[in-house]
Amino acid sequence: MTAAPLTIARRLVLPFGHLWLELVATECGARRWALRVSDLSADMPGPAGPPIASGAVDDELRHDLVGLGPAVEAFLSEVG
Repeated sequence: MTAAPLTIARRLVLPFGHLWLELVATECGARRWALRVSDLSADMPGPAGPPIASGAVDDELRHDLVGLGPAVEAFLSEVG
């Protein structure tokens, strides 16, 4: 028995300091996240190697991720 190939429907890679946040949605509806180290030796920086942390994007994490932007903006506005 062979497994069906995993088809990525959407992938988003965002810089996050010296890390990269990778968000992936598959055609079957799975949502995953991964943190990868930046490849600083490359001409075009990007993620390198296997994830240092990863997991599923459930409803709770989705809420947390959406709240990051406003929370960071409020913090930075407050501290100058």
